Amino acid sequence: MCSEKSKKETEGAAVRAALYARCSTHDKGQDPELQLAPLREYSQRRNFTITGEYVDNALACRILFPVTVHLDSASKIMGRTI
Repeated sequence: MCSEKSKKETEGAAVRAALYARCSTHDKGQDPELQLAPLREYSQRRNFTITGEYVDNALACRILFPVTVHLDSASKIMGRTI
C-alpha cells in the first residue's frame, strides 16, 4: 500500500515497469502470454511505460531464476533496485 507522501511524489511522474512471467513446467502447456497479456492491459490502464518483458521458463526447484538476474541488471541501469 502506498503512503500519502509516495502517492504525491509519483503523481504526474512517468512510471516504468518491467513485466515478468514465469512458467515452471514444460509439459503442461503453460503459455507465458496468459500472464503477460493481463499485465500489459493493467500497465496500459495505469499509463505505465513498459521497459521490458521477461519470461522465465524455469523449474520450481531452482533457487535463482535466470530472468531475475536480467531484471536486477536492468533495474540498476535505471537507477533502482529490486
